[in-house]
Amino acid sequence: STKFKIRCSRFLYILKVTDKEKADKLKQSLAPGLQIKEVK
Repeated sequence: STKFKIRCSRFLYILKVTDKEKADKLKQSLAPGLQIKEVK
């Protein structure tokens, strides 16, 4: 499973995706200006 953690000014949102293909699609659709940290 893959976890996406999105930090906003007030809250931390966590989205857990179990399907690898959907996680890859979501990762590709992120805005290019975002700071992305990949933790393994």
